[in-house]
Amino acid sequence: MTIVGCFIMVEQNIYLGDKDWGYDPEGTISIYVNDEDQYNLLKGEIAEHPSVKSFTSSDLLLGRGIKKVSVEQGDLQLGVRNNQVAGDNFSTYRLPKKEGRAISNRAEDIDNNVVVNEKFVKAMGWEDAIGKSFMYDSINRTVVGVVNDFHYYDFFSEVDPVMITGLTPSRVHYLTLQTNPADLAGLDQSIRSAWQKIAPNDPYDRIFQEDSFNNFYRENDSNTSILLLITGIAIILACLGLYGLLSFNVQGKLKEFSVRKVLGAEPGTIARIVGKQYVWVLLISFLLGAPLGSVG
Repeated sequence: MTIVGCFIMVEQNIYLGDKDWGYDPEGTISIYVNDEDQYNLLKGEIAEHPSVKSFTSSDLLLGRGIKKVSVEQGDLQLGVRNNQVAGDNFSTYRLPKKEGRAISNRAEDIDNNVVVNEKFVKAMGWEDAIGKSFMYDSINRTVVGVVNDFHYYDFFSEVDPVMITGLTPSRVHYLTLQTNPADLAGLDQSIRSAWQKIAPNDPYDRIFQEDSFNNFYRENDSNTSILLLITGIAIILACLGLYGLLSFNVQGKLKEFSVRKVLGAEPGTIARIVGKQYVWVLLISFLLGAPLGSVG
């Protein structure tokens, strides 16, 4: 049970370590800003940098948590995750769009329109989400686009319904830029230098999007190492126990084996006699332990 269970858990951890987050984090760097003025100053300094492919702004950052709010449609009240983003957020994060369009920076999008994920559509019971409406913050909101489900915490947390709304300028807290992964370190240095000119007394709080889930990966790798250690110890103990049983059996039948050897018995024949009873023990233990280890 221990061996089979540990191997299954290790395989699961390896699978989680390679699983897709639902968007492409490579070459994406985000900087926390205190307010709109600080955002505009930093954007002015760095947006024209030759390494910058695209940039965007948002209220919250994937990997650092998305707030939960409540929406209503008729008698249905649903708890959903909400993030306010600028219109170019979808291309910068490369969020895969399923249907419809992204949020733009137009006033009607900021005030009334939303993009939702697949889980949101399913929770609402819609077949076609485009054009559907619901109430949020006492305002009627219309769905203009649907994106595929994506992970914003870790793989142990269930993906909730997500609603992406337009960004009110006063709520901007992150400037996010996309570049080639090879240029990321150089762009980071340029942003740091610009930050020293803009806000020398504020800490430079930046995060590479690929690192936003590092805590999950570190915990996952630690669990894998521990499970491999436990599996190794279990195998060693099992082998020592089996060796002890075989040694005891051989000592009790040493004279019989000596006579058989003198009479011309082959070593393989003696080995089969020694191990025959343990083959059944191992087979029965596997048949019982493997299903229980899989369930565990």
